[in-house]
Amino acid sequence: MIVVILFQKIIENKLKTPAQIFGEARERSYIYGVKRVRAQVLIKIKVMLKKIDFKYLVGAMGAFAVGLGTMHGVVQNYIHFAGIDNEMGFCVMSFMLGIFCLMGIKK
Repeated sequence: MIVVILFQKIIENKLKTPAQIFGEARERSYIYGVKRVRAQVLIKIKVMLKKIDFKYLVGAMGAFAVGLGTMHGVVQNYIHFAGIDNEMGFCVMSFMLGIFCLMGIKK
């Protein structure tokens, strides 16, 4: 008689099965939440990788590297500038090129 009442409550969803209880506990757990978030992040990264044009990304990184190298004086060993104004203009133009390349990243 008790078994019949339990099965009726299970069928009516008044009493939860152990699988349902375990599933709810798993969804509330921190580790399951981290796994779910990690899976969502991986999906977003895969979608993002399809939308990025890597030629522009590499160009932007190169332009910023040249601009920073100019600011630190490393580029002066390879390119001899006529004056400080030319060096500053070259640095500004390389940063502008980097920004323009960043604008073109999205396909």
